Amino acid sequence: MTETELERIAPEDLKWAVERALWGYEPARSSEPPLRVEVDQLGGVRITGWVRSRVIKEIVGRIAGSVPGVHGVALDVVADPDLDVALAAAMAASPSAKQLEPGTVRVRCQLGVARVLGKVPDLKTKSAVLDSVRHAPGVRGVEDLLLTT
Repeated sequence: MTETELERIAPEDLKWAVERALWGYEPARSSEPPLRVEVDQLGGVRITGWVRSRVIKEIVGRIAGSVPGVHGVALDVVADPDLDVALAAAMAASPSAKQLEPGTVRVRCQLGVARVLGKVPDLKTKSAVLDSVRHAPGVRGVEDLLLTT
């Protein structure tokens, strides 16, 4: 065996060590983000899921990379502010949403779940707005709080 092979940690042990390190970070732990950690045979770590802020996302990557035995981190994590921006773009591209007065519909994200609030004129518009949100990249769920007038 080479020295590199002796230094490798079993993927399941490394996964546990990374998860433990991440849950030691209070802002991540207190918001209970839906994060998933995967580890390959070479010590590469992939983290997927959602977090409340860009800062938490960056720190999650740093923490994972600092765990002994980790040989690279792929961070496929969506921060709520980035999802807010993506949803604003999706709404701006939606023909139905474009017809609404500015501020009529609001979308706020929390850990990948988009909460859609406001008033729309009819069920057709409501369905189109919700579809544009539902199909935006990074959305894991939609909470429909839209009212029809």
